[in-house]
Amino acid sequence: MIHPTTFGGLHNMVARLHEPLLAHGYNSAAAVPVESDTTVFDRFAQFGVPTESLQLSRVRRTMSPMRHAAFAKNFAAEVDRLCGVAREFGAAAVQSHGVVNRHGYAAARKLGIPHIIQLNSDFAPRLLRRASARMLARAAEVMAEGDRVARAFPLGDRPPALFWPPVDTAGSAVSPAERSTLRRDLGLGDDDIVIGTIGNFSTQKGHDLLVTAAETVLARRPGSAFVIVGQPVASNARWFAGAVRSRVESSPVLRHAVRIVTPSVPASALLPAFDVYVVSSRGEGVATATLEAMCSGLPVVAFDVGSLAEVVDDGRTGHLVAPLDTAGLAEQLIDLIDDADQRARFGSAARAKAPLFSVEASALAHARAYDAAFDD
Repeated sequence: MIHPTTFGGLHNMVARLHEPLLAHGYNSAAAVPVESDTTVFDRFAQFGVPTESLQLSRVRRTMSPMRHAAFAKNFAAEVDRLCGVAREFGAAAVQSHGVVNRHGYAAARKLGIPHIIQLNSDFAPRLLRRASARMLARAAEVMAEGDRVARAFPLGDRPPALFWPPVDTAGSAVSPAERSTLRRDLGLGDDDIVIGTIGNFSTQKGHDLLVTAAETVLARRPGSAFVIVGQPVASNARWFAGAVRSRVESSPVLRHAVRIVTPSVPASALLPAFDVYVVSSRGEGVATATLEAMCSGLPVVAFDVGSLAEVVDDGRTGHLVAPLDTAGLAEQLIDLIDDADQRARFGSAARAKAPLFSVEASALAHARAYDAAFDD
């Protein structure tokens, strides 16, 4: 089951792994919130993933007692509905993502079937992570997007099943003419040094922090440009409008050099327009788009959050920066803007890691975790 309503990394993983997991004897179906955007249903249909929508209240980062009271009031009925969906699908196990929303855990307990939990980022509040110890101990299997994400949770001595999100390791290779067209469509020139990022418009992705770093970069390297690619997230719309979009639109410098793009094609199709890929997230696993950027031969500059240090080799495939250090992020971006040879070296080394992130490797890791869950 997947709680986010906007198509993102979790949806991409379920979609890409559906067919490969069939070869390992595991069929999958998705339960998603009824308010999920149409892209969720379209992409799942494209990959043959059976999908059911249902009402799922979500825990929010809010101090409002009304929001939390509504979640508690609806929880039991929503778990019953999820149990019904699981029975309709003939589910032998329930897989859920993260520790914030616990419908999957409760449904699996009620149905008497294994609960498999995936830890996909370290963004959950620390107190909630600590409070999840019992749920994690009762899971038939715990999977984690890298060792550092796993270590952010109270797993004790239990070794998690580690995996990376599946991506197209061929990358996004295009001709110079196609690259030029992509840039022209974004309002960019062939000679601009373009710094890009992909991530839905939420506080987790830290686009406000990137805008702060961009102000420094553009003051010192005015020939550069920034592209922020993603889909709106309804629950974060007011935040994004104030913290990101209005800042860009109200600044002549930012307005000229920063593009905020919601594409009608898969976001990864825009990667060939970039020279450098940047990750300004407040919390992560590794982010599917980061791996896609590396497979496309882009150097990465990222905050050292989640498990990013396990895929981005500092000084070899990119630069890692202390979390939330926007000044440091700007300095490392400028370092790559100024050195085309270094960009090429880092990009080549990043592309060489592509086999680690293949669909086949991820499917095998998942199948082994499922085998272990059913062996318990």
